[in-house]
Amino acid sequence: MDKLIVLMDADDTFLDFGKCERYAIAEVADIIGVAEKDKFCDTYHIVNDNVWKEFEQGLVTADEIAYKRFDRIFDMFGITGQDSHEIGRIYKDCLSKQAILFDGARECLQELSEKYRLFVITNGITYTQQRRFQKAELNQYFERIFVSEQIGYRKPQKEFFDYVRGHIEGFDDSRAVVVGDSMTSDIQGGLGAGLMTIWFNLLGRQNKQNYCADFEVKGYEELEHLLEKLQNQIK
Repeated sequence: MDKLIVLMDADDTFLDFGKCERYAIAEVADIIGVAEKDKFCDTYHIVNDNVWKEFEQGLVTADEIAYKRFDRIFDMFGITGQDSHEIGRIYKDCLSKQAILFDGARECLQELSEKYRLFVITNGITYTQQRRFQKAELNQYFERIFVSEQIGYRKPQKEFFDYVRGHIEGFDDSRAVVVGDSMTSDIQGGLGAGLMTIWFNLLGRQNKQNYCADFEVKGYEELEHLLEKLQNQIK
């Protein structure tokens, strides 16, 4: 039987990036000695999200992400005397130690890995993502992890998905599906590459784009049922 090929995003799909980020940036705030720690963490989340959106659009490089977000937040808080490149390195190390899964994620990955061919497709820093996957013992569920920094292209670029296609033995568009939480990287990228898409909307976000995924699910059980249905259609 030909198995479904499932290309899964990582952060906010099975890794709880909100919590991981919060713990990591709180550690950085302690190192810097920020007085308004909660405000600093909240502001960082907004700034970081904006920088990653700029990365998706090709406005900043992967290397620039690490320090530009701190350049901006330091300006906003009037923080001086800090090297944004060094703080970026420290944050990367702090984040690499954070690998918190959503409730039910591990059980779902175990179930899916026994039925389908699973691969990770993630925009991120190779060092950080690899350490987080090792810490959470996630590698056992996936045949391969594709990281944008390593590939040289990013989601939603078609070149990213073309690279993935070319490096999965037996890849077949008719039995491949992209699963992810981001409309602007996972879903836009999957649609642009001519692949079936599932918006994994665990966090209950609104779709503000002028396009839609082929399917939307709001939890792991719903995802399992949908993938089973899709698998049966290709038998």
